[in-house]
Amino acid sequence: VPEDRIIYSSVIVQKTSEGYTVWGNSQSKPTFTIAVPKPGIRETLSVNDVSVEVSKNYFEDKTIEIPYGTLFYSLQGVSEFLRSYGVYLVSQGMIFDYIENTVTYNWNQIILEFINWAQQQWEVGSIINLNPAAKVATVNREGLVVQPLTIQQQNFILNQNLVPIQQQNSAVIREQESFTVKILSNGDTVALTNLNLSSMEHAIVFDNYTIFNDTIYNLTTGLRQNRLLLQGWKTGDWRGYVDAQGFILNEDNVISWEPNVKYAKGKIVIYKDKYWVANRLIEPQAEFDKQIWVETDYDQIKVGLLPNPSTTAFESLYYYDSFRANFENDTDLLSFSLIGYRPRQYLADADLSDITQINVYKNIVREKGTNLIANAFKKANLIQGQIDYDIKENWFRNIFGV
Repeated sequence: VPEDRIIYSSVIVQKTSEGYTVWGNSQSKPTFTIAVPKPGIRETLSVNDVSVEVSKNYFEDKTIEIPYGTLFYSLQGVSEFLRSYGVYLVSQGMIFDYIENTVTYNWNQIILEFINWAQQQWEVGSIINLNPAAKVATVNREGLVVQPLTIQQQNFILNQNLVPIQQQNSAVIREQESFTVKILSNGDTVALTNLNLSSMEHAIVFDNYTIFNDTIYNLTTGLRQNRLLLQGWKTGDWRGYVDAQGFILNEDNVISWEPNVKYAKGKIVIYKDKYWVANRLIEPQAEFDKQIWVETDYDQIKVGLLPNPSTTAFESLYYYDSFRANFENDTDLLSFSLIGYRPRQYLADADLSDITQINVYKNIVREKGTNLIANAFKKANLIQGQIDYDIKENWFRNIFGV
C-alpha cells in the first residue's frame, strides 16, 4: 500500500481573448495542487522589456487546488501559478535540474519561456506546453522509494499522447531513495506521472524444519521451539534498500528474439539457441538480421550476485587478513593454507565465527604441543553449556634407561 503519491503533469497554457487558461493531462484528477505563497519578499523575472514578480517564500502546510481551465488575466497571474506549482512539486520530492545546452530547466526557466512566448503575438487559441521534466524526471523523497512502474498498479509514466512509455524507450536509475527516468527516444516526453511511494520493509521466513529434521512449530499440537538463534552481519552504511554496491546482479532473464519489436542498444536476446547483443538501436523488423546483431558468449557468464572488477581487485588486499576471514571464499581458504589452516569441525562446533576460528588456530600453532593448547577451551561458555575438564599428565619410565 503506497504511503504517498506524486502526480505530475505538464502545464498547457492557452491564449484567450481575456487572458490565459491553464490545462493539464490528468484524466482522473483535473486539478493542479499548488503551494500558497507568503506575503513579503518577491523575485523579479524579466524577458526583454517585460517583467513579472513571483513570491520567494511559501507556507509549508498550505495548498490549494486550481481546476483545469482556470483563467488568468495577466502574465503575472500565470507566472505566480507556475512558480507555486513548481514549489509544491519540489516539496513532494521532485527535482528539476536537467541541463541542456547550458540551460537548467527549472520552473524559473519555464516562466521565462512562457513570457517570451506571450510576447510573440500569437492568435487566440494558441497553446504552449510547459514541461521542465520532459526528458528527465527525478524524485528523491527521504525515507520513501518509488514503487516499480506497472500500469496495473496505477504506477505509471505517460507520454504526450497519454500512452505508457515503452521500457526500451526509457532508462530507470535508482540509487537509494533517488528515482530517475530518462527518455531515450526522440518522440516521447514525460507528460503525466502517477508515482506511488512506499517505505522499504524486510521480512525473514524460516524453514519449519531444522537441519536435524526437528520441527520448529507444530500447527496441530502447538509444540514449538521457544527461541531461535540468528547470527549474521549488517554493513554499517546499509539503509535497507535493494542495492549491492560493488556487485552485479545477473538474473539470467534473457528472452528469445521476437519479430516486430524494438530493441535498445546492448539488449541481449536468444536466437536459434545462440546469444546475440544489439550493437545499436534496432527498429522493429520482421526477420532477424545478423548484420546488426553481434554473437556473444553470454551463456558462459555466471548468474546471481557477482562482484564487479573493482570489488575483485579491492578484495585482493585482504587475502591474508585474519580479521576479515570468510571461509565461503575460496581465496581465503587458499591464503590461510600457508599456515596449514583447514576448517576444523571442533572449532565450528564451538560456535565460533570464521574470524575467531582462524585467530584461535594461529594461537594454537604458536603453542602447539603444550598444556596451554590443551586447556584453551576450558571454562568456555557455549550454547550447550560451559566446558569444564581436567587434564592430567602421565609420565612413563623409559625402560631402556636412556
